[in-house]
Amino acid sequence: MTLRSFPATAALLAAAAAPGLLAGCASTPTAAMAGPAVPAASAADVAVGSASALAGGLLPGVPGVVPVPPAARVTGSAVQARGGLLAVSVSGTSTLAVRPLLDWFTARLRSEGFTAAPGGSPPAPGAGTGIGTTFSRPGGREILLVAVADRGGERSWSVGGTVAPTHGG
Repeated sequence: MTLRSFPATAALLAAAAAPGLLAGCASTPTAAMAGPAVPAASAADVAVGSASALAGGLLPGVPGVVPVPPAARVTGSAVQARGGLLAVSVSGTSTLAVRPLLDWFTARLRSEGFTAAPGGSPPAPGAGTGIGTTFSRPGGREILLVAVADRGGERSWSVGGTVAPTHGG
């Protein structure tokens, strides 16, 4: 799928991940964080129905299965418990080109047992364009949507969806 504007992509991911997830979002930015070194969340970390969000950084409690590219800047994150799953959303920026960035997400999510849905298309050239892919684990309960948009000098990326608090396989 070709995405023509990142704001529309961000809105789609936010709506898919968890409506109202950013309610009570902290407004104090923190230092940029990169890499996948995120403590795994458990059901005890996030109470059912509660939502936590952080502008400008990676929220503790975002499961480690949600990838953050190396040397990326996290611009916001949110997590909310929903039954036996966590609704998650992480967004940021990177200097990697659109295709290599999506390829990095694909490799990382495949290593976590996710499969990319068929489809998608290469990005159209120029700022303001992007691509996205849907990933799921067997059983279809854990789904992550990844979108990458070209903004000229940098790329915006977003990962959102539902995952198990911990994964045993």
